[in-house]
Amino acid sequence: MRCGLTLAQAERQRQATLAIKRWGFAPFCACCPSRPAVVARLARTLGLPIMSIVNPTIEYVAELHRLRETYATVPPQSRYNVILKRLEAEEIGPTRLITVVSAVEALARSIVVHRHRPNNTEALRVYAVQKDKAATTLIEEVLKSYGMGPASTHFSEDTWPLFRHAVNFRNLVVHECTYLGQDKYPSLISASYEVLDELASISGLTRRQA
Repeated sequence: MRCGLTLAQAERQRQATLAIKRWGFAPFCACCPSRPAVVARLARTLGLPIMSIVNPTIEYVAELHRLRETYATVPPQSRYNVILKRLEAEEIGPTRLITVVSAVEALARSIVVHRHRPNNTEALRVYAVQKDKAATTLIEEVLKSYGMGPASTHFSEDTWPLFRHAVNFRNLVVHECTYLGQDKYPSLISASYEVLDELASISGLTRRQA
């Protein structure tokens, strides 16, 4: 026996696991149910442990680089269109806070990268410098590039302090996997939307017509 299994049981498990992998990562068709759920049910039916399985059809590192390159090189209007689409999703407090603060950060970064209409090579170079900067820093750089004053005076009295709090609470929710009191979300989310709208306005971005 090996790890509590007879040789026959171990061979059965090996064959079943191979079958799950082949089916789970076969090409999709429109009538297929949710693959992960079905694979999990099949594993339970066969008495197999449910485990993470690397999809051999995905180049994870290459895909990450491809997405980052896309975000770095497309113009702010394209990023704004995607952001608005993402914000259409219905989300509860912590998830909405994460989304809208990240939307502000992503748009500010895109505006900074593309302020002087760089080619793709230059955009990638600037993006590499900007990608790890805080949302508040990126917003200050956007305002400065348009000859405007600091965020503390540009935004209304409460908006900027609330947005700074929103960034900090977003980071807490993400890194500590927690919730906030429900009374905190409305003002933090509202301030984040105000900042997002102002960034779009000063950089001349428009909402797509429905």
